[in-house]
Amino acid sequence: MSDAMMVQINGIDAFTPSYDDADAHGGYNRETPSRFAGERDDSLMRSLINNYAVELKDKDGKPTGNFFLDQ
Repeated sequence: MSDAMMVQINGIDAFTPSYDDADAHGGYNRETPSRFAGERDDSLMRSLINNYAVELKDKDGKPTGNFFLDQ
């Protein structure tokens, strides 16, 4: 993958997993997408989303449901 195609998380407004269940930042609660939420669903994806991925914020500072991993 070329450097031009890689997205850098620095400077992007996002929620990190540490914000989950926090009263700060507007009371953010991370919601795992329904297709990964069940016990029989993809446990690797659920773990990545819940423990490592950042969730982008919209222009109003609300969670978008778009999750990304950085290096």
